[in-house]
Amino acid sequence: MKTKTHESNDERTKTNWNQEMVAAYEAARAGEACPNDFYAAYIQGLGKVGPGYELCFYVPGRHTVIDMVLMPDGLGLWGTETLEQIQAQYPGAVVIGFDIACEMIDKANAERYHVGRFEKITEDRFLEMLECLPPMNWHIERGAESFLMSELTCGNITLAFVRSGKEYFEGYVLTGTSHDTLLQMVADSAK
Repeated sequence: MKTKTHESNDERTKTNWNQEMVAAYEAARAGEACPNDFYAAYIQGLGKVGPGYELCFYVPGRHTVIDMVLMPDGLGLWGTETLEQIQAQYPGAVVIGFDIACEMIDKANAERYHVGRFEKITEDRFLEMLECLPPMNWHIERGAESFLMSELTCGNITLAFVRSGKEYFEGYVLTGTSHDTLLQMVADSAK
C-alpha cells in the first residue's frame, strides 16, 4: 500500500499535525499500514506501540531527550509543545521511539567518553579512587585487580580502574563490564 507523502512542517497546522499523529498511532495500534510516510518512520517502523515503547522528541547525536510525547495527541509531556514548536528551539528534532533514542544516546556517550580505552595512571590515583566511594564489581585474582566507580558518569557509563601487575590504568566502560573484559580492554589499549 502506498502512503501519502508528508507535507512540510510550515504547511501544516497544529490541528492537522495532531489529527495525523492520532491516525498514525491508531493505525499502528491496530496493526494496519500507517497513512503517512512521516509518521510511519517513527511509529509503524518501531513495530511496537504501547507502554514501554513511548515516543519522545530527540535531536540525533545529542546526549539527552528533549521531552516525551503524549499519545495520541502528539504534544510534549512537560512543555505541552508540538513538534513544530520543539523544532523551532531544537533544529533537527524528530519524534522517535524512546528506546531507540536511548540506544542512540548510549552510542553517542560511548564515543564521547571513549568507552573501552584505558590510560596509565599512578598507584596514588588508583588508591584514591578505590577509597573515594564503595567500589562496584571489585575483583582481585591472578595478579590483577579491577573495580568500577559506583557513581555513574552518564547513563550506564562509569570509570573503571585496573591494576595489572604493578601497572595501573583507568578508562570509561559500561557498568556490566566483567573483570576479564576489563583486562582485555587494557591489553587492547596498550597496542
